[in-house]
Amino acid sequence: MPTAPADDFADPRKLVRAYLARLERDGFYVTVSSDMNAWVSMMEAAPAIRVVNPTFDPAHSQLDASNSFWVRVTDMADNPVACIANRLFDTDDYLGLIRNWRLWYDRGLKEVRPLNIVLPDTVPFVAGRIGHHGGLWVHPGHRKRGLSFVLPRLTRALSLANFRPDWHCGMVFGDLGDSGLPKWGYGYTNMELCIDGYFPVTGRDERVYMTYISRADMLDQTRGDLDLLELHPDQQLVDVVAVAGQRQDQPRVATG
Repeated sequence: MPTAPADDFADPRKLVRAYLARLERDGFYVTVSSDMNAWVSMMEAAPAIRVVNPTFDPAHSQLDASNSFWVRVTDMADNPVACIANRLFDTDDYLGLIRNWRLWYDRGLKEVRPLNIVLPDTVPFVAGRIGHHGGLWVHPGHRKRGLSFVLPRLTRALSLANFRPDWHCGMVFGDLGDSGLPKWGYGYTNMELCIDGYFPVTGRDERVYMTYISRADMLDQTRGDLDLLELHPDQQLVDVVAVAGQRQDQPRVATG
């Protein structure tokens, strides 16, 4: 798929500025960095982390400023509040990266076991420039303040502005997928059970969902988020999230 003209990405840049301003007004300080070792250190020190995702760990994946970044959120005293990571894959088959484990390990991979992929035939063929987010963590003391809504959307806007992805995807464990949060919270338009069985990241059987959203839907969502913020300029993020929940669109079919 050809890269869209730069003008098509003006709205994502505008949304990044709008979200950063609203986060700062709510008492949060945001930094964006390509030092993925620093993300690993933050995740290793964070409470209640199930696993440090190797997709964003330089010990397992080939990462640099051309294909990865992470977002760090602190309070004004520099205490860690939240984080999220992002990766760009340039591939002719995103599902192939899952089958050969390269989604998680493209450095020092020694063993590949077949995975039980259960995606339905209705899932579109995902290829090209693929944004992939993960490593989302919010401090227990700051949950229910809108951060898990804002950070995936902020990350996709940054990814659109800097990497020009054709699709954006993610992987979530079964309990999180079952809750529906990746769709009504993170903003992915589509989610399907992907792996039901052995999962290499944890080394045991898991149910893992794949989330995905096309570029067209990302840009449409970006405009909707901008409208929402502009219509409610004085509300805190948690209140904006509540309004977004009330006007939640019906599920849509992904477009290429």
